[in-house]
Amino acid sequence: MKRSATFDGSLYDYLKTSSDVEALSLADADEASALLSAIHDWFEWFLEDVEDLHPATALLTFNAVIMFNAAVKLALSGQAHAVYAVLRGALEAACYAQAMADDPVAIEAWSSRERSPADKAVCRRVMSTAVRSTAAKLNARQAGTGSCVSELYEAAIDWGAHPNVRSVMGNTIIGDDSSDLQARLIAIHGPNGLATVRAKNACIDLGVTLAIIISYYKQRRKPGYQEAINDLIQARESLFSSLLEAYPPESRPRVRSHLIASSNAFRHRLATGRDGIG
Repeated sequence: MKRSATFDGSLYDYLKTSSDVEALSLADADEASALLSAIHDWFEWFLEDVEDLHPATALLTFNAVIMFNAAVKLALSGQAHAVYAVLRGALEAACYAQAMADDPVAIEAWSSRERSPADKAVCRRVMSTAVRSTAAKLNARQAGTGSCVSELYEAAIDWGAHPNVRSVMGNTIIGDDSSDLQARLIAIHGPNGLATVRAKNACIDLGVTLAIIISYYKQRRKPGYQEAINDLIQARESLFSSLLEAYPPESRPRVRSHLIASSNAFRHRLATGRDGIG
């Protein structure tokens, strides 16, 4: 069987097409985009004062927020394949910040990483459990809440942070042209395609999860921050319910599995109304 590959256009064409999709997404100003903007506004509001954070912890916190913004840009521009690696990086940054907020040893390990191969090994050992320990600490404070961290982390790996079958084939169209089997890898999805919708929803899950993590380790908390997070979760649930209603009932379980990473964990937090922080 003949094997060959062709590219549709130049790098400029790729960049122009992604910019065009982003422009269409911004012009649409749908409910998901409005919620993503509201999540960003929450970060600006809650992180106005970071004097209570060690400088390294603050840097990682803002790094997580910047990566959230980058993931949103990729999603809105139709580059769904690239969203999940950035999403995972943002989640790891927040979990690193949480580890450092609790433990000066983690700050030293992270800060000293580039000094020598031995220091790099120490940093890897200390920080390798950051995601799991963050989930465990959130669950200890309010049972079930930490699941949003572990579920989203695994979903990011499944959908694109690692080149797994689901992530690659989810952006591939298989066709048969006479005797040749054709595989077409989609680089840019349309603004209303399922992959784009899924990527925007993943960014919403990421933003809400980051808000939960950051509000856990930050000591100076704005009055009403818990209610503000719950408002974001409620808006998320409303958005996802309206998305599911567009599909016939028999298709909704499959669609839900493709759109929602951490619904049960978020609903648990919403039902209890508080995160256990005094």
